[in-house]
Order: sequence, then structure tokens, then C-alpha cells
Amino acid sequence: MIILDREHTDLADNYAIRRRACALTQSRTQRRGLEKLSAMALLMLDAVGTRAECAAHLLMGVEWKTPFSEDVVRDGDLCGFIEVKGVARPNDRLLIKEEKARPDHAYLLMDGTLHPMWYAIGWIWGRDAMQEKYRGNFGGGQPDCFIVPRTIPPLNPVRQLFDIVRAQEEQRQSA
Repeated sequence: MIILDREHTDLADNYAIRRRACALTQSRTQRRGLEKLSAMALLMLDAVGTRAECAAHLLMGVEWKTPFSEDVVRDGDLCGFIEVKGVARPNDRLLIKEEKARPDHAYLLMDGTLHPMWYAIGWIWGRDAMQEKYRGNFGGGQPDCFIVPRTIPPLNPVRQLFDIVRAQEEQRQSA
């Protein structure tokens, strides 16, 4: 568990505002099938995401990538391969959009139901999440996605992801 202090919450919320502005200029709202949501609801979705990323960054002690324009190539939110997914309700599951799913990325589920307290629920490799049994759709014009239960398994314990990150750091330092 990690607690986001006011400074980190404000930072994450400022990133959410910048992401929302970027999404509007790139018409990304229509592509996601979210055009029926209010501007405030969309901003809150972005805030859940950026707060989850900030909490994961603090928990793992690794670099947090914060791209805001289409010029930036996304290599994952953390460490070049970790995609952080935040949820704000206790029964929400890990959702991975089919068109953005990356088999070689790790997807880390962070629960902010009790914000400012954030819990790392677990993680899964994209290739393991991209199975037919997890494919689903919520309707309303939303694209297909992979809906992974928030249990272990299929999610892996967060300690394993820590170990992978540390091994990569050690390998990079010895090279």
C-alpha cells in the first residue's frame, strides 16, 4: 500500500488535466467510445489513471513516463514495459484495450478505492491477458478489451514484478 500525499495527488491531477487537453486536441475521446461522458467524468477517468501511475511509481521507486502528445512513443508508464491500470471501485477488474494490448508489457493493477491509499493488486503479462477467455465488451460503442479478474491467479503477486525490475536494473548496471 502507498499513500499519495497532497503534493503527489496534485502532480497526478495536473498530469490528468494535461492528458485530457491532449486527448481533446487529438480527438481521442471519440476513438475510445466515450463521447457520451461529460468533460468532468472524462477528467476523473484520467485522474484515476495518473494517480494510479504516481502511486505505482512511488511504490516501486522507478521512473514514471508522462507523455502528453502523439510525438512521444509510449514505452509503458514505468520502466519501459509496465502499464499501470487504475481502478476506483472495489470490484473493478483489470481492463486492457485490445487495440493497445502489448504482449511483452506487464499490466499492473492499482486500486484507489480508498484514495489517497492505493493498493497494488497484482500484475499480468500482456500475452497472458490476451486470451480469448478474457475478451469482452461493455457495449455503448466501446471497443473490445481483455477483462482480467482481480484475483491471484490469474494476476501475479506484485513481489514478482519487483524482482523482475530489480533484475533488469542489475543487468543494466553490470553492462
